[in-house]
Amino acid sequence: MRTGDTLRLIGPAGAPFKVTVGPAFTVEYIEERLRTGEWTLPQAAAAQAPVVDSPPAEATPPTAASAPAPLPEQAPAPGGSTPAPGAKGSGRPAVNDPKAAWIAHVVSLGLLSAEDAATYTKADLIDLADAQ
Repeated sequence: MRTGDTLRLIGPAGAPFKVTVGPAFTVEYIEERLRTGEWTLPQAAAAQAPVVDSPPAEATPPTAASAPAPLPEQAPAPGGSTPAPGAKGSGRPAVNDPKAAWIAHVVSLGLLSAEDAATYTKADLIDLADAQ
């Protein structure tokens, strides 16, 4: 992955999108989102590297001076009373875990079969699991 490459990814709600590596989306930023599971690779490419559309050879990468500052870690909203999702031993996946983790969780709770759970959106699976 290098500056100017276009990646095809899946967002936290399961929607596909493209990201171009550059000042707005640095390699480190993209890798962090993939590492935390907030973004995932399409299922067809999950076992491979990200799908990369390389820019034309004459494209000039931005200079280091134009690189954005790292984003600060986001703190939970004040007054939030939700238990720590995804905490070790809780059995509940984190909200930003892939849909597959939520399918496995809903199946482990005995709420749906894997085939039925796969037809639900990730948000629906989270709501279903949280209703328990």
